[in-house]
Amino acid sequence: MFKSKFACLLVIVGLTACSTSGTSILVGEGGAHPATDPTKITLLIEPPQRKHEIIALVEGVAATDDYFTKAKTEAAAIVAMKEEAARIGANAIVLTGK
Repeated sequence: MFKSKFACLLVIVGLTACSTSGTSILVGEGGAHPATDPTKITLLIEPPQRKHEIIALVEGVAATDDYFTKAKTEAAAIVAMKEEAARIGANAIVLTGK
């Protein structure tokens, strides 16, 4: 069902001290795809050159037990994004902001 399309997401990364979660808004006509493995999601800084499909906008929100460690909070937000992206069937995330 995946064919040769590269399903990816445009992402807005939100880092706040509320909770750790990922949310998504499906875009386009294809809808969600079968779930993928979050550990295999690739992070990209620009859309791929090959044919791909944008399936959603995803946001990762994170709070950690160490509010003074920016890297730990960002890592938690990325994990949340990957989990949400995998849930809707993506295999890559295009990072677009913080």
